[in-house]
Amino acid sequence: MSMKNIRHILLEQFIVEGRLEDTIKKYSSTVSAEDIKLLSQRDPSGNNKYLDWMAKQIETFGTGYNNEIIEAIECFHTNVNRLSEKNAKAIYTNTTGISHDEIDKIIKSPKDINSYPTPETIMSMCRYFEEMKPKNTSRVKIYEDDRWLLVSPLTHKASCEYGSHSNWCVSTSNVSYYDRYTKDGILIFFLDKKGKNIKKPEANMYKFAAYIMFQQPSPNEWEWYTMEDTQVDAALMLNLVPKQLIDVSIKYLEEFVGELDKLNQIDEKELSEKSIYFSIDTDQGNEIYYNIFIDVHSWEPDEIDRASEFLKKYNGNQSVVHKFTEKKSDGFPYLYIVSKNGTRPKLNPYYISWIRSGYGSGNEIPLSFIKVKFAESIKDLTPDITPEQLERITKSYVDLFNNLGVTKNYKVNMADLVVGDTIIYRPRGRSWGQGTELKIMRVAEKSILLSNGKRIAKDLWRSVEKIGVIMKIVDDTKQTNESRWIRKRII
Repeated sequence: MSMKNIRHILLEQFIVEGRLEDTIKKYSSTVSAEDIKLLSQRDPSGNNKYLDWMAKQIETFGTGYNNEIIEAIECFHTNVNRLSEKNAKAIYTNTTGISHDEIDKIIKSPKDINSYPTPETIMSMCRYFEEMKPKNTSRVKIYEDDRWLLVSPLTHKASCEYGSHSNWCVSTSNVSYYDRYTKDGILIFFLDKKGKNIKKPEANMYKFAAYIMFQQPSPNEWEWYTMEDTQVDAALMLNLVPKQLIDVSIKYLEEFVGELDKLNQIDEKELSEKSIYFSIDTDQGNEIYYNIFIDVHSWEPDEIDRASEFLKKYNGNQSVVHKFTEKKSDGFPYLYIVSKNGTRPKLNPYYISWIRSGYGSGNEIPLSFIKVKFAESIKDLTPDITPEQLERITKSYVDLFNNLGVTKNYKVNMADLVVGDTIIYRPRGRSWGQGTELKIMRVAEKSILLSNGKRIAKDLWRSVEKIGVIMKIVDDTKQTNESRWIRKRII
C-alpha cells in the first residue's frame, strides 16, 4: 500500500472520529453519548456525514423517533444523486405541512441534508421516487446515477438484453440456465457506465453479475461474476463495489423475499373448495405440503385457461394444466404445493398413470378398468383417501376425458391411406418422437402429398401412425346389467 493511500485512510478515520466527538459534545445536554454512537453506526455515508442532522432530530423529537430518522436518512442517501432543483420543485411545490421558506431552502440546495427540517420531509421525496420507478414487468431498476445502473432481470429476455456482450450463461439463448438460477435466488446486474472492457469495446461499459440465493442472503455469500463469466471472491467485490450499491441491493433482496412470503400465504379455503381431495402435511423444515386433486369435473375445453390461472397464482406456471391436456390419455394430475417462507412456492405435478392396452379392442375403455387402475395408484400416494373421494376423483377424470375428445391412433400401411386421413409424420428412419400431425392432400401412384407441401414416397410395405377414432370411457357395469336384464326377459 502506498504512502498516499495510508494518508488517505488516516485522514478519513480522523474525520469520522472528529465528527463523532463534535456531535457528542454539541448535544451533550440533550442527547446521550450512547444514542449518538448508535446513530453513528447507522449513518449510511460511512463517515458520519449525516450524524449532526440525526442528533438534531433526536433532540427535537426524542429517542422514540429513532427508526423514522434512520429510515429517512437511508432513503436520502440512496436518492441523493438523483436530486436536482427540477425534481425538488416537482416534489415540494404542492406539499402540505411545510412552510414556503423551507420549500425554497430545499429547492435551492436539494442535496444538502440540512435543507430538510424533518424526517417526514425526506419521506415525501422517497414516496415521489418510489412512484417514479419504471413499471416494467421484465426487470426492476434498483438504482441509477451518473455512473452505475443496477438491474434485476425478471425474465430471460431481460437477462439477455442487460447481459449483452457478456459471457454469462443466463444471458444466452438457452433459457434453462436462467430458469435454474432464478429458481432459488435472484440476479442483479451491476452496469458501470464509465467502465470499459478492452476485449469488447463495443459494450461501451463494464458489467458484473451477482447471484444471491434466498437461503444465503448475506453479501459474504453472494456469487460474483465478471463480464467474462469468471467468478470473483465476494470479499474482493464488497471492497470494490461502492457500499451504497450493496445497501440498495440488500434492501431490494429483502423486498423481493417479502413478496415471496406473501405468495406463500396459501389460501387453504380456496384450495379446498376447488379440489376433490385436499390434505396438509408439515415437515421439520417448516415446509408445508398441500396435497391436491384439482376438481376438473367442470373443466370444459374452453375453461382450461381459467384452471391454469388458478394454478398460476401459486407458482407462476401454467404448464401443469396444459401438460395434462396435452397428455390427456396418460393419466390424472395429482399435485402438491410446497410452501416455505423466503422461497418461491413450488407446484409439482404427478400423474396417476394407467396403460390403455389389454382392455379390449375398439374405441371404448371400460370404466371398471379405470377404477381398478385409480384404486391401485391413488391409494399408494394417499392411503387415507376415502372411497367417496376416490369415486369423485374417478368421475371427474372420466368426465374430462370424454369431453376433451381423446383419439386413438393406429398403425396402417401407406397403401391404405386416402385423401383426408391425418397421420403422425416422422422422417424416414425415425420411428420415435412426437412427430407432426399432417393431412393427406393427394394420393398418387408412387407418392403422397402432405398438408405441409412435402411429398413422400408411397412405400406399400411401410406402416405409418394414423389418427383414429375418438376414445370414450363407458360404464360397462350398467351395460352388463342391461344385457342380463334383456337375456332374462328373452329366456
